[in-house]
Amino acid sequence: AGRKRLESVIADENSAKWAEWYINAVHKGKITCCKWVKLAIERHIKDKKNLKKYYFDPKTGENVLRSFTDFKHFEGKWAGNRFIMLPWQQAITYILFGWKNKKTGHRRFRTAYIEVARKNGKTFWASGIGLYMLDQDGESAAQVVSAATKRDQAKIVFNASQQIVRQSPHLKKYIKTYKDSIVVEDTASS
Repeated sequence: AGRKRLESVIADENSAKWAEWYINAVHKGKITCCKWVKLAIERHIKDKKNLKKYYFDPKTGENVLRSFTDFKHFEGKWAGNRFIMLPWQQAITYILFGWKNKKTGHRRFRTAYIEVARKNGKTFWASGIGLYMLDQDGESAAQVVSAATKRDQAKIVFNASQQIVRQSPHLKKYIKTYKDSIVVEDTASS
């Protein structure tokens, strides 16, 4: 009766510790989730034991998670507070960016389909991933696109990204925001 629900655990930082916590909790059946999440977690665990074409680089996954530390909420009750991803967000991010091709060193996953209910932090999270890929991914002339079925919908992530940059003294040094673009001039990325 007094058991704390694992699904409601709130991370206190963005780190591999929380990503691994979530991965292990799903693997052990301690978190209720759909079969697709279970399968993705099982593939991750199985593939770490059977490294052929790819390898898992936890340091890269951790670096992406840590990059979110510069981001602050800009609206609602969390406005002004650091953005700490939920454990499930950290696990997905950690897995997507941590897996690499042995020959090329490029990311294994180039596309991800993630379906999440309303009011679960998708916009801010997507903005953070886009900003990471724009500025810290090491790609010259990177092009990050926010797409949706309607322009107004796609603009939600774009506007959130602009607000994140404007609130971060660190990001403002490297990233410029304009009416219709966000640019890193040093790498010709937008």
